[in-house]
Amino acid sequence: MTLTDDELIIRNTFRTHRIKWQDVKEIDRDQMLNRERVIVRTKDGRTVPCDSFSGLNLSNERVGVKLIKAVNRRLVDR
Repeated sequence: MTLTDDELIIRNTFRTHRIKWQDVKEIDRDQMLNRERVIVRTKDGRTVPCDSFSGLNLSNERVGVKLIKAVNRRLVDR
């Protein structure tokens, strides 16, 4: 995931998502089929997973939690 002044860029295995900051509702952790993952929820109801931060135990959990906090702080600042 890359944060720019204008958007979040999420590069997943098969697709890159570009989400304008104004369209981001929140970023959070989610569980699907016993797998935790980091997701971005948009104001129009879409859920965009971030493949880099997913797994059975979210082995990169500390990085994922820091990412969530950083993005949510940025959302508050907007």
